Amino acid sequence: AAGYPEDGVHAMKQAFLLNPIPADWYYNDLGLALYYSGRYEEAASNLEEAVKRMPGWPLPHYVLIGTYMALGRIGEARNLGSEFLKKFPNFSLDRDYETWPMKDREAWDMFYARLKEAGLK
Repeated sequence: AAGYPEDGVHAMKQAFLLNPIPADWYYNDLGLALYYSGRYEEAASNLEEAVKRMPGWPLPHYVLIGTYMALGRIGEARNLGSEFLKKFPNFSLDRDYETWPMKDREAWDMFYARLKEAGLK
């Protein structure tokens, strides 16, 4: 639901209802939609689950870092950011900034600023 995060929340909640054994990525996608809907507490719990289920996939890790920053959980975000950079040494925030398929660039700019503030590079 590009540009309409609440539509994404609705679609992902429907997916959970329709699938008794949800795919691991459902938690990431719901967390991402919740983040961009401004529902940070809900986003954090889904992203925490996504990180547990998919420890080798960078996306839920760094969306969780941005979510913690949005919640004012700065210390947790920075600690997770430090762990993230050790776990994913080839990650490039600037590369992701240029290639991320976001319609709402203002929202992406805010997310990017939060990640930079948390120490991602």
